[in-house]
Amino acid sequence: MDFLQQIRKRQKEIKLSNVFNFSPVTNEERNHLIKIYSLLALGTMITALSCYVDIYFLKIPRFVASIVSLICSFALASSCNYSHYNRNSVSTSKKRLFYFAGISSSIGILISDYIAYVNYLNPSILPLAFFGSLSIFSCFSLSAIFSKNRISIFLGAVLCSVCSYVALISFVNFFIRSRFIDTTLLYVGFFMYMGFVLFDTQITLLDFRRGNKDYIMHAICLYLDLVGLFTHLLRILGQKEEKKKNQSEALLKNLEQYSMRKYLCLHASNCLSSSCLVPPNTIYLLNFLGFLNRRLRGIINRNKVGKGRRGRTYCSTVGKSPTKMDYLSQSLAQQIDNELMSEDIGYTIEQLMELAGLSISHIIFKEYNLTKFKKILICCGPGNNGGDGLVAARHLKSFGYDVTVTYPKENNKLLFKRLLQLLQHYKISVLKFITPEEMDEYDLIVDALFGFSFRGEPRKPFDELIRMMNSSKKPIVSVDVPSGTNVDTGLSTDSLSIDCEINISLMLPKEGMRNYKKKHYLGGRFIPDSIVMKYNLKLPSFEGDSSYTQL
Repeated sequence: MDFLQQIRKRQKEIKLSNVFNFSPVTNEERNHLIKIYSLLALGTMITALSCYVDIYFLKIPRFVASIVSLICSFALASSCNYSHYNRNSVSTSKKRLFYFAGISSSIGILISDYIAYVNYLNPSILPLAFFGSLSIFSCFSLSAIFSKNRISIFLGAVLCSVCSYVALISFVNFFIRSRFIDTTLLYVGFFMYMGFVLFDTQITLLDFRRGNKDYIMHAICLYLDLVGLFTHLLRILGQKEEKKKNQSEALLKNLEQYSMRKYLCLHASNCLSSSCLVPPNTIYLLNFLGFLNRRLRGIINRNKVGKGRRGRTYCSTVGKSPTKMDYLSQSLAQQIDNELMSEDIGYTIEQLMELAGLSISHIIFKEYNLTKFKKILICCGPGNNGGDGLVAARHLKSFGYDVTVTYPKENNKLLFKRLLQLLQHYKISVLKFITPEEMDEYDLIVDALFGFSFRGEPRKPFDELIRMMNSSKKPIVSVDVPSGTNVDTGLSTDSLSIDCEINISLMLPKEGMRNYKKKHYLGGRFIPDSIVMKYNLKLPSFEGDSSYTQL
């Protein structure tokens, strides 16, 4: 009994804090490190939150984020110097925390585009890069804390030398544009940030022992190291994923071409050998080749040569699509559009516009009650998307709506002049300019400014018109792609993109609409079977004689 009582007495005397006390740091140093890592975690959360908000909710212009980052950096540097020389870090702590929050949020905005791109390549890359960089940072930082041998002086000299060489080579590579040098610098930068984690952690402890208790400045240094590790690891993993995707697509293309040539020859010989009995059935042959293509894609997908893409892609049907249909990239949509109007197919641009405009008007008539949404404003651009809007205006007028068209930049081609002439006979007003007050008088707005051929950023006068449409708070229906949105990525380069409640895709949905969460229709129904078989397209089903279907 005495022995058991002694054991229990010793167990009560054990302090849990001493179990993990492997480091030679004192309690004051430990409390200082806790403040630093807490602020580091807060800055990381602010960066992640600002990145999430910028991608999914509020698109903030990049130049604004850059200006905010520069202003906060200069203000933070000056306030840190002031507190260092005056030995008073408490008086400016609130200001510096505010500046640190500004830097953290602006960094999240600046890296959001690349994060969205990597998320489209492979969504698993993002958590892998984050937790990988976090584990590397933790290991190097803890090893610097627990290490009794201080190598900060020598490590600092080496890192400064490496930074100088990296800056010089980067400047030279700006003119050479060498892929090899760029990849090498990426890996060198990644290892360089590992060294900076060691260096900054040891410098933090040395500064504290010398009397510098400015935990905010120490946290900022480690925060920049963590962000550098994360961005470099993200780029490395993203480049590897891009390379893997390109290889899988090239393999798929070669296998498809080989299989089609092989089976075409085989079935051609079979048809010729039996031609004395049964004429060759070309429809059967084409259907068989389409079936073979689909089976081949399934085999490649099961062997995980490539995975399905989400968000951004260049129209590969490798992998399982979230919906049983294809999404077209900008280049492939343009290619199919040109082929539809070729001599081989025989469509004219007028026919395609009429079919598209008619389906748009039918969808609007289905979704928006004539009594509640009597007045409709159709905003038309100078291209074919605007032509679809002009045709839809005529049909909506025939359905009983009070339609007005705003056409800031008219197309001088004969086709568009005839479409405008038709609107005059339907007594549809065409406005060159419109004010916000005039726009608020309408019940519904149709966005027919830019279609799948749009590139770059909206310019005047369309940028002001897009802002006006978004600020009107009226329901907006977009034709093909919301104006200002990247056709392949679904993202906008700045805040100039239409926030629509319904999107009406034409021909097939574009890649940028893959993650579109609101109501989505497909209109037109004008793709012939020959195009479907040639490109092995997956079309959604249309009911009866309807020219549209809801996706």
